[in-house]
Order: sequence, then structure tokens, then C-alpha cells
Amino acid sequence: MMHSGMKWAYRLLLLSLLLVFWPARGQYVLITLNDNMPAISESKAKMLYLGKLRSLDSFGRVDLLDFPEGSSQKQAFYRSFLNKSIPQINSRWARIAFSGKGKPPESLSVASEEAVLNWLAEHPRGIAYVPRNQVPMGARVILDIEQGVD
Repeated sequence: MMHSGMKWAYRLLLLSLLLVFWPARGQYVLITLNDNMPAISESKAKMLYLGKLRSLDSFGRVDLLDFPEGSSQKQAFYRSFLNKSIPQINSRWARIAFSGKGKPPESLSVASEEAVLNWLAEHPRGIAYVPRNQVPMGARVILDIEQGVD
């Protein structure tokens, strides 16, 4: 039989592990500078970032932006939103590109608010993900992952 102090320590350990390994949903939002782009559902956003979808109904083709390879933002986004590691995502996009069915999101060379805004300004059909607490001035949120429409 476990001592009550041991039970408490065991529960605390389990809670700590849950907090560390539980996906951090709601950390990111999808943004655009295009006022005509509609808000999108979480399932459509997942399909876009998994390469299963290239356009939005009533809007058409969209361009996706990614943070630089190896960046903590990219790793956290794919892990929390799609429950995928970077090698899994890279493998998936390599298969899609090889088959000619699509191309991966364009990667920034530097992770910065200015770089995201510049890319979005150059790509009127562009969508980018950013941490919720770092939405640039002038950007429009088209999906708040925590408040997804699904």
C-alpha cells in the first residue's frame, strides 16, 4: 500500500508529465493581410498544412508560409497543431512534391515579425502561422487554433 505522501508525489509527477507532453493547443493563430480571404476551419487548416488541400472554396489557391527549418516555432506548431514531428512533415511534403501534387510551404530565412509581414505583403494569397501573442499589427486572424470552428 502506498503512503499518502507517495500518492501525492506520484500524482504530482503524472500531472507534470501531462503538462510537459500535452500538445499546447491554442498557442498559434493563422493570419493573412488579405481582407478578402475567409476565416477557415481547423480541419481545412490541417489539410492545407498536410498538403491535402491547396485552395479554399470561394477564394481559390493559397500560399503557405513556414518558419525556418530547425526553428522552435516550426517544431512547436507542427507538434501542437498536427501532432507531427518535423521529419514526418518533411517526409510527407517530399512525397507530395515528388508526385507533382504540390509544393511545401515556403520557409522564411529568418524568424521575425518583419519577415512574416514582408512575405505576406508579397503574397496576397498568403497564410502564415504565428504565436498568438505575436500577431503583427495589420494582420487579420483567419483561425484561432484554440477557438477552432470544428
